[in-house]
Amino acid sequence: MVLILPGGDLPIYEQIVFAIKEAIFSGEIGYGQELPPLRELAAAMRINMHTVRHAYSLLAADGVIEMRAGNKTRVAERTELAKARGDVMEKIAGKISFLLKEARWRGADRNEIMAMVNI
Repeated sequence: MVLILPGGDLPIYEQIVFAIKEAIFSGEIGYGQELPPLRELAAAMRINMHTVRHAYSLLAADGVIEMRAGNKTRVAERTELAKARGDVMEKIAGKISFLLKEARWRGADRNEIMAMVNI
């Protein structure tokens, strides 16, 4: 499920976040499915437990997973993820809008911007 590249461009906790999101959205991990406990995943990946905790905390803050004291960590149900996805898309749209305005301010023309968007 999670492929970590130590020394890569992204910190390990971000790699975990992206890998878990990808596994959920690809269907490899199902909605409502239990995720491994922090210690178990950390041991399997041979990384510090606090790194996994940080990744799980970010996923929980985004509404992707549910963490409750004394309970198992689970992927949010589809309806919860849809709401979280909408919130994230709204944030992304705001950032894109800002970046596009900055590009125009710095002299980029419409064709250059469209070429970047059509990656």
